[in-house]
Amino acid sequence: MVVYRMNRLIAVLCVASAFVLVLSGRAADGAPAQAALTLQINSAVTHVDTDGTIPISWKLTNNSGKAVTVCTWPGIAFAGGWVLADGSVDGFGPGYPDTPELALFDFRELRPGESIAGDASESAYATSAGYIRYHAYFRSGSDGKSLGLRAWHGEIDSNLIEVQVPKKVPN
Repeated sequence: MVVYRMNRLIAVLCVASAFVLVLSGRAADGAPAQAALTLQINSAVTHVDTDGTIPISWKLTNNSGKAVTVCTWPGIAFAGGWVLADGSVDGFGPGYPDTPELALFDFRELRPGESIAGDASESAYATSAGYIRYHAYFRSGSDGKSLGLRAWHGEIDSNLIEVQVPKKVPN
């Protein structure tokens, strides 16, 4: 799992500019469900001088012409990383909790153009590269079938933001 997440992180770090993925999946009854969802993150903070936290805002938007139901559990999680002097990548990946028993209030229908949004904070600390690149995942953790729903079930990646942090001096 960690290797898989790091490989995904490496792939994201190789992208020089922000990107948006358009996902397609299957509805709970097996019928195709087009989910033109985008996940955008941003922060008003572009650099920090000491260890601390970075405020990050996120927004999941339905850009399709049809309503899309998403499960808000587990929802948003963040990952970050930086390139080391030898070209390898270091960082952290998202963590998700065990699946709880879900109810109807854990699902949200997004009409065309509608969004769900939130705010979070992530750790910032000195790195050998002098920056941390953050991105987020939004996971719709259930198709809602057990509740009679047809929700999109999957995970979407966000754009990439970079925050300058103190450069860690090797010992």
